[in-house]
Amino acid sequence: MFADSIEAIAFCIREHIRMVRFVARRRPYDSDMYQYPFGRDPVAKAELRKLRRGIRESRRLKNQRRVILGRLDALLAEGKEQRKRFPFKRKSIGESPDPD
Repeated sequence: MFADSIEAIAFCIREHIRMVRFVARRRPYDSDMYQYPFGRDPVAKAELRKLRRGIRESRRLKNQRRVILGRLDALLAEGKEQRKRFPFKRKSIGESPDPD
């Protein structure tokens, strides 16, 4: 047991201990508070892993969206070219419909 956290950190540095977790007890509530002075907090590590996974998924979806939009643009351009092949025939206003 150490008197305070500074003394505990100094001991860890002196003994080259890096993977350590400090536990502080709160007297009125009897709950434990955990501190990782040199990093390696498993909760933070899990959250970081989850964040990286989300970023990878976002990049994958963004790339997939780009591909889909490219295909859509190509299809729209193709449709436009096909419509250009057939000239638009305008009827005059006074023209009567065919009796057939």
